[in-house]
Parts: sequence; structure tokens; C-alpha cells
Amino acid sequence: MPDPIDISEVVSMFGNRDLEILMLRSQVVELRSQIAELLQQQSADEDQAETASV
Repeated sequence: MPDPIDISEVVSMFGNRDLEILMLRSQVVELRSQIAELLQQQSADEDQAETASV
């Protein structure tokens, strides 16, 4: 099985800043979706806590 590709090696080989930017953008999109999931989960947990305390 081949070694996983190290993106920083690819970027340095080609000197391609665009590739690095694309990778960072995809990470940002992924993190945003994770944050959105956590916020939804948190508000659901708070709703349950309010319901339980009534």
C-alpha cells in the first residue's frame, strides 16, 4: 500500500499556493459543519434540560 500523500510535500514540489488554499478552504468548510452540528446538539440538550426542570 502506498504511503499517504503529504499535502505540504506536494505544495512544495509544485510551489502551488492555490492547492494549499484549496486544502485550507476545505478544512474550514469541514470545521464549520462540525461547529454547526455541535451548536444544534447543544441547543437540543438545553431544550431537554429546560423540559426536565419544569
